[in-house]
Amino acid sequence: MKMSQAIRASETLLKEYKGYIDTWDAIYKLDTDEINSTAGLYEDIKNNLIDTGYFTAKEMIELIARACNEGLHYRHGYIELMKKISEGYFVDNMNISQYNDIKINTPEYAIINDNEEELLYHLTRKRFSHAKILEKCCLRGAINCFMLMRQEFNVKITKECLDASFRGNNKRIINECLKGVKPDQRTMQAAIASHNFDNVEKLYTEYRLSIDPYSCSMYLNLYEFIFFLDDSSSHDLSLGLFTSPHFRIPSLCEYLIKNGANINYNVHSHTVLYVAAIVNQTDIVSTLLLNGFDCSFLDGSELDYAISNNNSAMVELLVSYGSNVNYRSEKDQLTILHNACAKNNIKAPNILISHGANINDNNNIGKLTPLMVVTTQNHRDIIKLLISHGADINMQEYRGYSAIHLAIIANRRGKTNEDAEYLEKMFGLDLIKDFVNDSEVNDLIELLLSNGANVNAKNFDGLTPLHLASLLSTKEIVEILISHGAEINPISENELTPLDVAIRREKIDYEKYLILRENNMDYQYYLDSSQEAIKIQALLKSHGGKTNSQDTREAEEL
Repeated sequence: MKMSQAIRASETLLKEYKGYIDTWDAIYKLDTDEINSTAGLYEDIKNNLIDTGYFTAKEMIELIARACNEGLHYRHGYIELMKKISEGYFVDNMNISQYNDIKINTPEYAIINDNEEELLYHLTRKRFSHAKILEKCCLRGAINCFMLMRQEFNVKITKECLDASFRGNNKRIINECLKGVKPDQRTMQAAIASHNFDNVEKLYTEYRLSIDPYSCSMYLNLYEFIFFLDDSSSHDLSLGLFTSPHFRIPSLCEYLIKNGANINYNVHSHTVLYVAAIVNQTDIVSTLLLNGFDCSFLDGSELDYAISNNNSAMVELLVSYGSNVNYRSEKDQLTILHNACAKNNIKAPNILISHGANINDNNNIGKLTPLMVVTTQNHRDIIKLLISHGADINMQEYRGYSAIHLAIIANRRGKTNEDAEYLEKMFGLDLIKDFVNDSEVNDLIELLLSNGANVNAKNFDGLTPLHLASLLSTKEIVEILISHGAEINPISENELTPLDVAIRREKIDYEKYLILRENNMDYQYYLDSSQEAIKIQALLKSHGGKTNSQDTREAEEL
């Protein structure tokens, strides 16, 4: 079918989604870098994409940022759009200024501004890959810089240049690239990404390249997607349905199902419902389930995405249709309950537990239970929930640490160490920044101990919570442990008591303090830590604390 015929056959869909199509086309085809030039487009985004419920304001900023990366030569226009959305919808924590972080006096800066004289200046003073420079010229639509590279340096046009030229959308550059290089499906993907209908039609009619529905959905090119549907077999309709959740339009999915798309079509064992879960589309998931989706495909992977997106409504919906509540990640073997607890949204763990999730699961790389995960993050409401449902508070991970050990390690003050790096690797936590409030740490320790945590539990190296607190924590934590019956002089596998540990801490940290001070470097942490160690020593001694190591006794005398 010719595209002119497809246009007539698609009038209904084009009319229904006209505002959506026109707005995304305008975003990707933005051609101004002037300040105060995007007010009209912002209103279109507001009226056609956000207020209609298709996208959240945060999603719009993220998607516009992707378009900005493609068109950095118009970055100020994109940045202005993102700022308007952020301010208009009170979206916090979006680092929009990063998109203007382009280093001046570089070849990239010269290409973005299509300044061939500046580019020539850089190329004559430092070695750069001319092939990569030409590719950048194509991507940025920088015709002057492009001609410089071709005429002055005789740089060969590559297939990568051709594909980049269709993204850069400069007709002269495209025509030059087509003279010596044949386009393929990657070129078509680039044309779809640019939202240039003429370029897509050229590749479709002259080079017999097909429209790729995945590229259409990834770059929100609904215009081309509709023509793909009109020129499709039932198999292609099913592929279209599979990719369609990226558009965030439930009625589009429903249209495809009613017109013959296979709702259970899958690609590499993934279904359209899985895709809908990835892009956080609860309404589309609901549409699929209500239209006969085969629930035997619900293996829990889609539930994992719902939890990662902190979408309790989708979690409840999927669980009610039988999604596997004990699904575990292939990477680290943590279950979705581990994941849900880490998100600190009490609704999702509640739903999973009420539907039979294994609350004490530790069949993973680190032998970690959900309780251990939330203990390292100080999520006390989740800790209380898990304990109320029977979580074993004294289970041990692969080195023998229980929750009380991990609470002391993760919520320490100051620098990283081997144990903290282990937790940081497992959970991706910035432990130094996340745990600075001593009163919160104290409350966490009290919570665990008052709910049955063994205050004298030993890891596989014989370390008790008191050993760890003497090394990493404060006098207040040591006092709490002692008040709950901590043994004062337990001996570890390397024959150290908590007092041995505190004395060594003072000595080592004081030596580091002296070295740093002598070299005019930041020493405050080590000075504070050594002084804290002195307080802990006095407290331990007042309760009968003793040393067990000759090295420690010598250090104490010194």
